[in-house]
Amino acid sequence: MIDSLTSWRDTIARKPGCRIPRYASFTPDLQARLVAQFGSNLAGHFGMDAVAGVALKPPPGYQVPDFSRYYAGREVPADMTLNEEGVGKTLAGFYHFYGYIHPLVGAETVADIEAYPLRDYVGWSDETRAWPIKWRRSTGPDGLWPGGWDTPMKQPGRSGGTRSS
Repeated sequence: MIDSLTSWRDTIARKPGCRIPRYASFTPDLQARLVAQFGSNLAGHFGMDAVAGVALKPPPGYQVPDFSRYYAGREVPADMTLNEEGVGKTLAGFYHFYGYIHPLVGAETVADIEAYPLRDYVGWSDETRAWPIKWRRSTGPDGLWPGGWDTPMKQPGRSGGTRSS
């Protein structure tokens, strides 16, 4: 059986016949049912690759903006939480799905949109990017699948994608 690192390298090199790196997470209900049927090592049971998250580190003293003014006077669910970009999130009442409450729903002008406090990543550090590599080296070749939900990858038939033959 091919290990995860070799599989990932083969996939990136677009070698024919390679195993596509894979990972899954489950809703709490499905997780409980799968664990009951297959045991607690679901990644091993399904042959999933290990993953590691990588993020930028904010500068010292960084404060998340106060987004409350974008929800003032609006009727919002009591269980609403805000993510780091100020978007409201609430349980949708159907399994793990969420409803989103947009902060700019009341925007009327371009100036309203331009005034929204989007993060400026100037001064943020990528020093935390080194830990997954160190972690992978300490856990062996199956320790890391570089990538994730928000990692842009060129795919055949998509913008800029190429296909090897």
